[in-house]
Amino acid sequence: MPLTGPRALLLALLYAPGARRMPGEPIAGITRLQKLLFLLQEEYGLRKGGRGVLVFEPYRFGPYSAALYDEISFLENLNLITDRRDTGAASAEETEQEDKLVEGLMAEAETEGSIGAEISEEDVKGLEYLLDDVPGEDALEANPDERQFCLTPRGMASAKAVFDSLSSDERHALESAKSRFGGMSLRNLIRYVYTQYPESASESEIRDRIL
Repeated sequence: MPLTGPRALLLALLYAPGARRMPGEPIAGITRLQKLLFLLQEEYGLRKGGRGVLVFEPYRFGPYSAALYDEISFLENLNLITDRRDTGAASAEETEQEDKLVEGLMAEAETEGSIGAEISEEDVKGLEYLLDDVPGEDALEANPDERQFCLTPRGMASAKAVFDSLSSDERHALESAKSRFGGMSLRNLIRYVYTQYPESASESEIRDRIL
């Protein structure tokens, strides 16, 4: 099955190994999923797949594709993907690794001067509730890492077939993006997207707090 549309891309992304190097690692939250797919198309060039590529528009919290919800519902109805709850906290080692990764990404993104002051812990906590009243965009729940999108057993088989059909460059792009951004805190992921793709934040209501 060639990578020709968002359904195949979504399955392949969920199957791709992430930071733990294990196939089928879940992705926490719809907003993270949105940003990962956006980066795959913009930063990793996976927009050449032809028909059905996701169209992202600047929205209240950055790049947003309403069509993604239809694709998720379609795959859920086929019992290929689901979401589950995970209340496990990140270990101190994982947090330290993330901090180092973010520092490196921000150093790469910075071209002149400072990219912006750090936001306070109060702002970070507030950010987690900003989407409560936004129809359809519910990813920043009280715990943004609580909702986890993952493959069902049936979905694992289908997604593996999609993933294995891709070129080595496409597989590498999926693994690289998932490892690089999948475990990053949502705040830092949004900040990275805003820094690298400022046009995507033109309608954002939190831009001044992130940058």
